[in-house]
Amino acid sequence: MDFAIYPKEFKFDLTDGVLTVTASDRRSQRQNRDLARERLADAMREAIKPPPRPRKATKPSKAAQERRIEEKKRRGQVKRLRRDVGD
Repeated sequence: MDFAIYPKEFKFDLTDGVLTVTASDRRSQRQNRDLARERLADAMREAIKPPPRPRKATKPSKAAQERRIEEKKRRGQVKRLRRDVGD
């Protein structure tokens, strides 16, 4: 189970196959227990969620490719003009 989605102050410990969730954010023990239960429920929901769809690769359009090449040529021309004309 990946707990990287939670900030460091959220305490999860997995030892001997037992998941321990601790919370000490509140002053009240009851509130801390409720918070720990909530975090456990969130972790379980996150664990059973289906993985995200893989990204579908796309190609830039022909017009976008041409614009990119034209812009590169324009930038190259500007840089050529800035060069020192060594005699």
